[in-house]
Amino acid sequence: MKIYDNFSKLQKLIAPFGAFLCLSIAVPLKAESYSADDLTRLVAGWAIQQTQSQDQMSVQVFPLNSRLAAKDCPTPPELSWVNPALQQQNSVKIHCNSDTPWQVFVNVRLVQQVEVVVSSKQLSSGSIVSSSDLALEVRDVRQARGQYLTTFERIDGARLKRTVSHGQILKLSDFCLVCKGDQVTIEGISGTLAVSTTGKALSDATLGETVRVQNSQSGRVVEAQVTAVKKVTINL
Repeated sequence: MKIYDNFSKLQKLIAPFGAFLCLSIAVPLKAESYSADDLTRLVAGWAIQQTQSQDQMSVQVFPLNSRLAAKDCPTPPELSWVNPALQQQNSVKIHCNSDTPWQVFVNVRLVQQVEVVVSSKQLSSGSIVSSSDLALEVRDVRQARGQYLTTFERIDGARLKRTVSHGQILKLSDFCLVCKGDQVTIEGISGTLAVSTTGKALSDATLGETVRVQNSQSGRVVEAQVTAVKKVTINL
């Protein structure tokens, strides 16, 4: 009886708070307010985290208009790329999943920076370039169309096929490593055996391309692959 009496007293003691306890469970979480600056910072942090695996990728976020009204969201907003391909010009969608959902788009620019070969001065078409005409600079490689260069070695002594301006990113297609009329070294390879002779190039070509050359001794015309400045290789 004593235990029952004590339990009855406990029931009477907590009864007035029962309704309050039920009501407190039903009260929703307070929504957090996000200003335009808050949303911009949210996107910046998220975008940097998403691009960490990309080599030398930097992120430029275009701030939202500061006059944008603050947005309330009871849970952390969801972020996603508008274009998952990570193009240079992209946008991030901010979505609040609530009873009154909303979404905002923030423009982002992705820049992949790599040290590339550029011209240290204006160079004319037909110029034979040397290391003194070249420089290495960190650039956004998406500005370069084609196979950009990261070292001088491949093009030292090559001839420019077009005029380039000071500071322009240089590509293999800008040069002929073997030019029509050049005297070239023809290297014939058979297994571990290699023999060399000389010849004349009959057309222009750059690294890796096939060019027709005439053997100076035999007069025979063969097709060979460009492997260096004024050097071609054939398989015997």
